[in-house]
Amino acid sequence: MGAAAQIEAVFRGEHGRVLAVLISQLGDFELAEDAPTAEATDWRQIAALYGKLAEMGPSMVVEVNRAVALGMAENTPEGLQVGLQMLMRLDGEADGYYPYHAARADLLRRANQPQAAAKAYRRAFELCGNRAERAYLHRRLEEMLILEGN
Repeated sequence: MGAAAQIEAVFRGEHGRVLAVLISQLGDFELAEDAPTAEATDWRQIAALYGKLAEMGPSMVVEVNRAVALGMAENTPEGLQVGLQMLMRLDGEADGYYPYHAARADLLRRANQPQAAAKAYRRAFELCGNRAERAYLHRRLEEMLILEGN
């Protein structure tokens, strides 16, 4: 799934209504062709889009995705810390939201913090009900536990 499709998927509300109309209200943004890899994605543009969406109507879903986009935009220790700090502000509010824990785990993994990443992957795994996503989270958790042991 490319970047544009991932963003559109975020706008599908938990009650089934499509919120993608917000994208059309942001006329200034034109996402590039769907990137073939995460590395080829224009994360700065996506972070800016989430910033505009947060201004229009802040939500936990938007903030989690914005934090990931900001962390990925820099993909440096400092950039990853920015994303992690944004997620920390949601800590109490987002405890039962597995994408929060999965996002935090991924940023921690990229920041070379396997012990903290393992804890976040474990929590995401516990909360996730999707079998395919659980398999992915379990695989990442196992990777972190191996790194933790070294």
